[in-house]
Amino acid sequence: MVQWAEGSVGRRAASVLWVVTALLAVSTIVLLVVDFAPDPRPTISPDLAATISKAATYFDFEHYQRAADTYRDAIAAGMDDPHEWFRYARALELGGNPDPAVTFQTYTRLLFASPDHEHTRVLAATLASQAQPLQYRDIASDSIARGDLYLIDGTVSMVVWGTVSARRDTVVVETRADRWVGHLGDRVVVDMPRLTRLRNGDSVSVIARYDGSCDLPAAGGTLPCFTAAGPAPTPAPAAAPTDG
Repeated sequence: MVQWAEGSVGRRAASVLWVVTALLAVSTIVLLVVDFAPDPRPTISPDLAATISKAATYFDFEHYQRAADTYRDAIAAGMDDPHEWFRYARALELGGNPDPAVTFQTYTRLLFASPDHEHTRVLAATLASQAQPLQYRDIASDSIARGDLYLIDGTVSMVVWGTVSARRDTVVVETRADRWVGHLGDRVVVDMPRLTRLRNGDSVSVIARYDGSCDLPAAGGTLPCFTAAGPAPTPAPAAAPTDG
């Protein structure tokens, strides 16, 4: 019996040692993977980081003109962070020199990086307040100008896929209201950021800039063309009536 017990203890000790050795090996592998895994955040030069930090400090202390000027230097040096672009757009606005083109571009950047962020919602509301609902008859009467912002509601009738790297697609949108299919007629072409894979029959509501006319043979020739910054904000639900 003593010999059996000693053999059992020896086997148990060997099993424990094997488990400990295996755990140490796994821990070493995990540490190696963590140590050598690439950092998903883009690296920037120390000089660019210092310029961005300086611009952010000006912004925080409400020196908006200095912030905008410094952010402009950072952009020239390659600044790509959409949230710092947001501060640049806001610095221009709060400094009394709003630039719709910067707001437009920044909104698209934020949609790809942080679609549900407060910054994204702020810029969507800003652009929507500057846009007007598209009236197709205004295009026919030549009463709209290049660069004007519009809210376009419609139904997709054609999609021309863009490149993967561009992350944009060309979409034909029917804008005339129709009781059966949502919209049918009064077609416009919209250069759209690829946030989802749109299909024929999908409904869209976007904030877009008028670019004049363009030729799209697949859609029948020359049509009014727009560039979309992104989706229009969804109106807040009406407050429920209260008993007075």
